[in-house]
Amino acid sequence: MPPPRVPFVRAVEEPKAPKRVAFTPDLNLSMVDPEVAAICRKGANSFTNVGALVEETCPDFSGGLEAFQTLRAILVAAVRGDLLETDRDRVAPEIIWNIEKGQNITADEILQAERARAAIFHNLATFFETYDVLACPTVAVPPYPVDQRFPTHIGDTELTTYIDWM
Repeated sequence: MPPPRVPFVRAVEEPKAPKRVAFTPDLNLSMVDPEVAAICRKGANSFTNVGALVEETCPDFSGGLEAFQTLRAILVAAVRGDLLETDRDRVAPEIIWNIEKGQNITADEILQAERARAAIFHNLATFFETYDVLACPTVAVPPYPVDQRFPTHIGDTELTTYIDWM
């Protein structure tokens, strides 16, 4: 892939307002709480104040959620897998689940995840030939109680695993 037309350092030293902004509330990947989506939509639309065209669209992230689940499970198993033998009784059940998921992933699943990751990379490169900014939420849920280990719902929908909110 060729380098960007304008080097990053020069772009920072000579900033220009974006001309085309893409907004997506959820990257077409998963759920986002309606409150979070509304706040982010309002923020994205503020780019119109500097003359940017704001469109609701996003790159093709097909297979992204599955690739994330697979590659994350492998990472967790690689980094924390030894805890199941030494400290299993001290490890949270959701971490045990994720380690075991990573330990049981097949080579074919890894290949599929890597192919999806490569396709997403190329989709993003093509997307940014048209859009200057992709605005989207960085969290799926509003703040939740500090004593709650992880979100269990997005809006009215119950989540099935502890990483579904990510």
